[in-house]
Order: sequence, then structure tokens, then C-alpha cells
Amino acid sequence: MQHQIRGVLFAFFLLIFVQLANAAGWYDNLYYWIALSVIIASAFLGIAYMIGSFFELKIVEAWTKIELQELVAGVLIAVFCVGLIASADMAASFLSGRQTGAAQYAIDAITKIREDGRYIYLKIATAYFNAAKYASYSYTAGVNLEVVSISVSQSPAAGLSPLVAELGAALDGVANYLLFLSAQKSFIIFFVNASAILLPVGIFLRCFSITRRIGGTILGGIIAASVIYPASFALSYEIYSTFSPNMVDMASKIDILSNIPNPPLTEVVCSPKTQTFIQSPVGIVINSLTSSIGGTAGGLISTFAKAVITGENGWAILICPPLFVLGVDFVTCWDMVARVFKLTKAFFALGMYPLLSLYGEIDVNYLIENAREYLLPTTAMFGVLTLIFSLLPIIIGLVAARNFIIYFGGEPQLYGLSKLV
Repeated sequence: MQHQIRGVLFAFFLLIFVQLANAAGWYDNLYYWIALSVIIASAFLGIAYMIGSFFELKIVEAWTKIELQELVAGVLIAVFCVGLIASADMAASFLSGRQTGAAQYAIDAITKIREDGRYIYLKIATAYFNAAKYASYSYTAGVNLEVVSISVSQSPAAGLSPLVAELGAALDGVANYLLFLSAQKSFIIFFVNASAILLPVGIFLRCFSITRRIGGTILGGIIAASVIYPASFALSYEIYSTFSPNMVDMASKIDILSNIPNPPLTEVVCSPKTQTFIQSPVGIVINSLTSSIGGTAGGLISTFAKAVITGENGWAILICPPLFVLGVDFVTCWDMVARVFKLTKAFFALGMYPLLSLYGEIDVNYLIENAREYLLPTTAMFGVLTLIFSLLPIIIGLVAARNFIIYFGGEPQLYGLSKLV
């Protein structure tokens, strides 16, 4: 029966405060609402005492006197909570040098660390892209003379694949730390907004015997989450600030293939002239027409054009009809154009082979040394500092929640909280 009464009263009071929350700007002055919750509790006890006196109910009068003592304790707790909030905000203003609160100071600190992390992330991302571009480069050069076929395939920088894997792992690690910091920021905003409702509710429920443990639990938890937890970031940020300049300086020295050019002959292979030679003018005209048609029909025509009238076939269609008019055999012309096209492609690739192999000539020792001296230590330092910065307030907040709940008369044996601490 007692548990049912507790549940009904808790739901009733929660409904009242939810309705009040719908009023615009009701939480603008939290201190007024804390005072109002104490006044409401005092009025309730006063009415109970008058009823007990009127009907000469000694039990009610005695209960009212006991509850009045608890109300005084609740007022002292409310004064303590207000003083704790004000002290945390004053400390944050002192540390930041401007008028601010503990929550805003924590948010600003997280934003600053995220900016450092973003700078490190971009440096590692650039190094990863350059190393991946270099390590994945491969080329094939060959000659097909129908009777004899010769080809050469090489990947000059394939040995740098482990370095690319390390860079990718470092990139993922920094991204996870940035996500963790964003989660901390979201938690602070949520707890601060929740305190506007739960702090007056906790003080109000703390004033009555049947809801005292519920109120003490709510009050201790919200004070720890919305005040102690954000204020603890001031301590962890001081630790971070001690080591962050060295970390950012090391990040600025990350230099993994920062000046690596595009692969050799990129401008030649990707130029419109090379495309014209490979596709032939006929193929380019067909592609232009099919792109204007669009849809399924355009796709089918484009696929047919690429398979039939590009390359040597396209050049033969362009060259052989005029020569056939002049008396040249059409089949002989077609075979000759096809042979010339294949020989031109083959000797072009062989002629470019010395230039293609030049992409592998870099100082590999410098890459490994730069990663060992700057990139990997920067990533490790950012990870350790981020964990210290984030976990220290969480630990302090959990310990504070457990102790405050006990001090405020809440439920001391919350399932899992002691073990988590």
C-alpha cells in the first residue's frame, strides 16, 4: 500500500511539473522554483498540522512536527544545492576570465579539444590519402605482336602497405575520440536541461516521508550530473592544457608524402587527346549522341558503341571507306589499320615504361621515421589525453552521485552504481 501511495504521489507531482514545463521560459530562474517547492511543502505541512489540531489528532500533529524537522533539513539541502551551483559557476568564471557557468566552461573546453583533434585528424587524413595513393600505384606495359606477347607489371611501392594500415588505424582512433568528446558535450547539455525540472522536483519530494528516498535519489543524482560532472572538466582540462601544446607541435611536423605528385604520365593518359586516340573520333561522336538520348536506349547504344566502333574498329570505319573509293581493298585496309593501332599502343606503353618506374623513387626511411617520431606519438597522446579528460569527470560524477544520494536520504543501494564506481 505504501509503495502504491508513493507511486501515485510521484506521478501526481511529476504531472504538475511537466505541465509547468510547457509554460514558455518557466525555467529562466531556477532558484525561484526551488524556493517555491519549499513553500509548497511548508504549506502542505501547515495544512496537515491545522487539520490535526482541529480534529485533535495527536498522531498527525506528531507526524507534522517530525516532518517539519525534515523540511528544515530539506531547506538546508536546498540552500546547499544553490550554493554549490553558484560556487561552481563562480569558479568557472574565474578560470575562464569571463562571466560563464560550469556547464558552459565544460562545453567550451570540449570544443577546444575537438578543434585540436580535428587538426590532428586532417593531418593524418592527408598523410593516409598520400600514402594510399603512392602504395597502391601499379602499372602494366606490354607489346602484343600476335606471335609474341611481352608485358611488365609492377607495383613500386607495394611494400608501404603496412604503413597505410597504421595510418588508417590512427585515423579511425582519432575519429572515435572525437565522437566520444561529442557524446560528452551532449550529456552535459542534457543534464543541465534536465536539472531545471528535476532539481525542484527532488527538493519537493525530499520534504515528505513517503517520497523522501525518491526525492533524495533524484536530488543527489541531478546535482552530481548537472553540477559536479561539468565542474570536474575544469580539473581535467588543466591536465590536458599542460600537454596539448607539445601534442599540437608534433602534429604540425607530420609530413608523410606531403609533396607527392600525381602518378607519372597522368596528364598524358587522362588527356582528351589520348581518349580520342583510344575511342576514335567515331566513338566520341556516338558517346555524345547517346548521352543526349539518355535512358535505357542511350545506355544500350553506348554499350554497343564501346564494344564495336571504338579503338581500331572506329579508326577503320573512319579511314577505310574513303580509301575503298580510291581502289584500296576494304579488308586489307581494315587489317592494316588494326595492326598500326595495336603497334602504336604497344610501343607507346614501352616508351613510357622508364618514366612510369620513377614513381617508386622516394626516401622510404624518412617516411617511417616521420611516422615513428611524430604521427603515431601524436595519435597516442591525443587518445590518452582525451580519455583522461573524459573519464576523470565521469568517475568524479559517479562517486559524487553515490555519496550525495546517501547524504540526501535517497536510496543508498542503487543497483549497479556501487559496482560501477
